[in-house]
Amino acid sequence: MKKSTFFSILISLSFVLCSCGEKNGPFKTFYDNGQLKTEGVYKNGFPYGLLEEYYENGQLKMTLFYVENGQLEMEQLYDEYGQLKMEQLYDRNGQLEVKTIYHGDGTETITHYMNKTEVLVRRTNQNGPFKTFYDNGQLKTEGVYKNGFPYGLLEEYYENGQLKRTLFYVENGQLEMEQLYDEYGQLKMEQLYDRNGQLEVETYYGEDGNQVITRPYYE
Repeated sequence: MKKSTFFSILISLSFVLCSCGEKNGPFKTFYDNGQLKTEGVYKNGFPYGLLEEYYENGQLKMTLFYVENGQLEMEQLYDEYGQLKMEQLYDRNGQLEVKTIYHGDGTETITHYMNKTEVLVRRTNQNGPFKTFYDNGQLKTEGVYKNGFPYGLLEEYYENGQLKRTLFYVENGQLEMEQLYDEYGQLKMEQLYDRNGQLEVETYYGEDGNQVITRPYYE
């Protein structure tokens, strides 16, 4: 998967900075006004460990964590007020594995790129029913929170009011089943997950509602 342009530019810049010689040890860069801009460590010419970048007002802007040979393992992006906005995790091959977007209202959208799933979770102690709406007032999602996690059936709707997606959660926000529908209410795909949250079975449906292909997922 492609990384965000913003992060790709910074990562490329990091490698350009370290390409001229085997740099080792701590480094810092500064804004024209003398304010600290970035700080981190080089190892054998590559960034290693924690690298931090700051806004010109001194607030933390981004953290990146590198392992051997400049391999990026994690990146976090903050707004100018120090609020975490996004986190991305990479596998050993440098492929984007998990992306989390923090919405500022206690909810997070977590995208798992390896099994192509996206879920909305809430990291608070909220309990009970909830609903979200489109700008025009049309119902967007409805479900239930239990101890801060979605629990049971969660339904998402298209802006035309048609059912778009159903998700079924068990304890601690563990996704058990997901179904996707088209804008006409036709079931298009169903995914089942095991107790470890791994995609177990994926089923696609044709225009007539019959199964087209079912793919079990095993390692």
